[in-house]
Amino acid sequence: MKYRTLQVIISLSVRLGIVHLIDVSPKGRITQFAERIEPLIRRKFFRHKIAPPILIAVLPTPAPNEALERFFSKHVFFFSKEDNRWFPRHIRGSFHSFKRPPGFLLRLTKRPGSPWEMRPSGPRDNEWVVETNELLKLLGVEEDRPYVLFGLRGSPYYEAIRAELGDDAGPETLPDTYVRNPDPVSYLSAVKKLNELGFAVIYFGVHAPRLPETFSQYVVDYANRFRTPRGDLLLGHRCTFLLTGGAGVWPFASIFNRPVAYSNTYIPFYGGYASGDRFTPQLLFSQTEQRLLTFREMVETGSKYSFQSNCVRDRITRQKNSSEEILDHVLEMVQLLNGTFITSPDDCLLHQQFSTIQVLSPPPVECHGKISTTFLRRYAYLLD
Repeated sequence: MKYRTLQVIISLSVRLGIVHLIDVSPKGRITQFAERIEPLIRRKFFRHKIAPPILIAVLPTPAPNEALERFFSKHVFFFSKEDNRWFPRHIRGSFHSFKRPPGFLLRLTKRPGSPWEMRPSGPRDNEWVVETNELLKLLGVEEDRPYVLFGLRGSPYYEAIRAELGDDAGPETLPDTYVRNPDPVSYLSAVKKLNELGFAVIYFGVHAPRLPETFSQYVVDYANRFRTPRGDLLLGHRCTFLLTGGAGVWPFASIFNRPVAYSNTYIPFYGGYASGDRFTPQLLFSQTEQRLLTFREMVETGSKYSFQSNCVRDRITRQKNSSEEILDHVLEMVQLLNGTFITSPDDCLLHQQFSTIQVLSPPPVECHGKISTTFLRRYAYLLD
């Protein structure tokens, strides 16, 4: 009887917008942890200055970054799966016992647009400045030097996730998905150019793949030598932008409204969360027809060719971003940030055409970023 009464109270509180239950993914990945919590804080906390809703999350697995959990805990009550107290156990049961439409109080204030462009959820004080400067000193980077974070998708991360969670980690962690992994060497030209432009490049991520020795004089290997959960936040909040090669490290920039340059994206056409984000997708080449699939054909395939077995069966090759494409992408991001990137009316037309194709396959999350203009110019013929 007490159990049912508590469920009714929780259900009513949620429907009225007094309480919001955050359904955290059990897959243990930082992307799914951040993308479900930060937008809720921004949309449903800061829009209710007088009486914000109570945000509650029960973690089915340990938080992928304990420093980020503490960062969010200013606004969210976290409960662990291992917690034996009756209260979180009953909350877990209520997740699946009712459908929870937004409370009428929340609907009154909901606005269109990306929550990733609202004010970040966590304040930073002087302690952040001191800690960040100390970390940069440890990395050998001058505190006033701009820097770019750089992360790569690789098998070590997914092997570690599967070792910890087993099949609960999901099919995205299987070796069948390693076909998506980019070649690290293809990023060397972009990294060198960033150095020439005055940027330090800091290699970033957890269980990150080892970089070839040729990168050693151009990149600070924070990921494999100095990484800490707290350090991830400190570096993310001050970076000029983050360059990711298919790795899920973007939250550490996005939660602080820092732009992200997504390269070698493998879900057609995942475009990032904020309007300042840019992406360059991997393309699909048909060995049977000896041609690249058009953008429209790529949308129709969904995520099917994110798995090597499907590629082999249908004679499809994933065309990774070339060294030149990545370099152009990075230079475009730098120029966008310093106001020197020049577009033309033809570019606007290309983006309009691409948008009409992109919306045919809406991603599972809000995406407001754009495909790289230089990449779109190069492959304009795939718009047909």
